[in-house]
Formats: sequence, C-alpha cells, structure tokens
Amino acid sequence: MKFRKLGKSGMHVSIISFGTMAYGGAQYKFTENPVSRQDGLKCLEKAVDLGINYIDCADIYGAFGEAERIIGEFIQEYDRSNFIISSKVMFPMSKNANDRGLSKKHIHESIDKTLKRLKTDYLDLYYCHRYDFATPLEETVNAMNDLIEQGKILHWATSNWRAVQLERTFGITTRLGLRAPVCDQTKYNMFQRYAVEIELPYTADYHGLGIVAYRVLAEKLLTGKYNALNLEDLSVEDKRHFSSYIEKDPLIMEKIRKLSELAQELDISLPQLVYAWTMQIPLVDTVLMSTRNPDRVEENTQSIDIKLDSEIREKIESSLNNRPIPIRRGTTESYVDFTNFVRQHPLAKVGIFPPDLHDF
Repeated sequence: MKFRKLGKSGMHVSIISFGTMAYGGAQYKFTENPVSRQDGLKCLEKAVDLGINYIDCADIYGAFGEAERIIGEFIQEYDRSNFIISSKVMFPMSKNANDRGLSKKHIHESIDKTLKRLKTDYLDLYYCHRYDFATPLEETVNAMNDLIEQGKILHWATSNWRAVQLERTFGITTRLGLRAPVCDQTKYNMFQRYAVEIELPYTADYHGLGIVAYRVLAEKLLTGKYNALNLEDLSVEDKRHFSSYIEKDPLIMEKIRKLSELAQELDISLPQLVYAWTMQIPLVDTVLMSTRNPDRVEENTQSIDIKLDSEIREKIESSLNNRPIPIRRGTTESYVDFTNFVRQHPLAKVGIFPPDLHDF
C-alpha cells in the first residue's frame, strides 16, 4: 500500500480508501440493493488485509446509522490506532427540527451518537456533509473546534463545499485563530471534473486543503457492466439513474466503450484504469471505493501499481473529449496540468518556486 498526507495535516491515508455508503441499508431508498452486514464485514476485512487504513462513513449511511454500527463492530478486532476513521454530519436524522444541519446543537449531539455507534472514543476526521445555509458559518466553525478541544475529533473537514464557502471558512479560522478544515470530500470522476480541475485547485493549493475523491466510477457507469451497451440498450431504470450524465453528454456510452477498449489493450479492467487515472491527479490525496464484493476490493487496489504514461493519458483525454476549459491565458494547459508541472520542476525541489502555486 502507498500513503499520502491528507492536506496539511500530519495524518497519512492510504492512496485508496474505503467507503460504506450503502452498508446495512439505503437512506432515502437510493438503492434497492444495499450491502448486507455480512458482505460489508468481509469487504472491510479484505480492505484492511490489503493495507487500506482509511474507512469513511456518515451518520446517515446505512439508513441512519447502520453503516457506523457495522464499522464499530469491525474495528473491535483491531488496534484502533491503525485506522483513520471518518464520519459526517448535516443531513436530517429524524423528524426533530434540530436533528439536522450544522448548528452547534446538532453537531454536539450528533458526535456523541456517532461515537457510540462506532464504539470508539474519537474520530480522526469529522466532515460537514454539505454546506448549511441556515446556520451562521462562524457557529459551525466554532462547534467543530469545540469537538477538537474536547478530544472527540482530531480534525474536521468538508464535503462538496464550493470554493467561495471554503474561502470564507478559512477567513473565519484565520481571524479567530481556529483550526481550519483539512480536506474536502469531492465528487470526481471522468465525467464530472469541474470541481477538482477548475473550481477548487486555487483554494486547495493556497490553503493546503486535501482532496478526497468519491463516486469515481460515476454511479457504476464505469464498473464495466455497461461497456458494450448503447444508450438505447439501457433500461428505463438505468436511464433515470444516469440521467444527469446522459443529459450532459449524449455520447457517454460511446466514450465508455472506447475507455473499455483502451483498458483491454493495457490488460487491465475498466475500473482499474479509472482508479489509476484518478490517483494520478495531483490534487487528489486519496480515492474512495465501495463495493459488496471482496474480489472487487482486491482488483481495485491493484490499480495503485498501474502507471499511466503521458501517451495513455492523452488517449484517455481523446476518448473523453471533455477536458475542462483552460484557465491560464495564452496556454492550452488546465490548472491540473500546470500544478503538476510546477511540482515536478527541478527548481521546486530546491525551494526556488514558492509553495503557493496560485501565484503563478
């Protein structure tokens, strides 16, 4: 296993990490086939055997807490210090008007319930699951810092926050001398690239914010199941499920087929190609995967050792034909390309290039 530091924190997370969204149940009925407790425990065991140390969860996962209970049961057989355990808070957990959002009341009450379900004394990482427009941001920042002071969490983070929301957060933490979030968990895949490649890089580089990528297989579109299908071959249910992707890119099935052919040329699976591509994005610290099949855990983890050279990456870009619009005047480079260039440049290694890449 390979590890990277998570943002500016001192924590090292496995380059591929494990998510548990559908473990034990399905909140809001987002799937008719959640992962059973037994299958979940088998996958967690396989992940740990392969060296994965970061397990991600949320209070709402598994239909309001069941995923946390499964993880809590699992980690009792291990040394707690070997894991990076995260959970999240924000979404409604009951009909109680205060059992939702990022108010100080809800955050303080939710962490105690989460720790009880996980059977642990602390979280390594606690996410604000979404931005809460109904609560003053300063109240949320103070609440998260309270939990750090109380020893209930080591770090706090955000999930799917916009750059402007993060900048305001860093402004508050700087002004008040408080701890800032260490990472943002962001939806990122070959068909949803804007956040990681356009919106967040300046903020992430300037503040040392880590990026945890999730939904890497694009709602299962890139699992390999749909490699040989055309758009008209999809079931009504699939078309509804993938509607947001299809509406933005009517040629998406053709692109998946091209990616599958490229994976075959490389003698790897499509998911392995996707994970390898994602892990080589400079801003990404770790990539979340989730599955019900232990064999898939092993297959996906093998992508760590797959190196995609510039020629292969250009073939991927040619197949996708959705590269984000360049943001540097007079060049054809995206910000991701440019940051990678700066970090690899010999002058960066001797400290001549400043660490704040936004200055370029």
